[in-house]
Amino acid sequence: MGVRARKHRGGEMNSLEFTVFANKDIRPEELTELFGSVGWGEAAAYSMADVECSLAAYPFIAHARDREGKLVGYISAFCDGSFSAFIGELAVHPSVQRQGIGTALLAKAEAYAGDAVGRSEERRVGKECRS
Repeated sequence: MGVRARKHRGGEMNSLEFTVFANKDIRPEELTELFGSVGWGEAAAYSMADVECSLAAYPFIAHARDREGKLVGYISAFCDGSFSAFIGELAVHPSVQRQGIGTALLAKAEAYAGDAVGRSEERRVGKECRS
């Protein structure tokens, strides 16, 4: 999904292009750099093993990259397939905030949650949920 947003700077209109991907093709180092940019600790303080575990644990991850391929946004989510969806993290690099990246990432997560509920309903037809 390619998206073009307009960015104002000093009265001059620039175009910011980014692409949203719904996959886990993210290097732990670039994710910690993004987290550091939004104030979630220093990138060097993160354990790469922990970041890899986090990336593996979430059933849904989407990320946004600018034209040069730099990671500029990230979202992780979980849906129980029935009632609830949870956002783990949503981060957009401060230099490109308010350009529609967070909105595009959230839309991907909402679509994932809707699809997960739909698949769950198909599996439950004629079955009761037992604990």
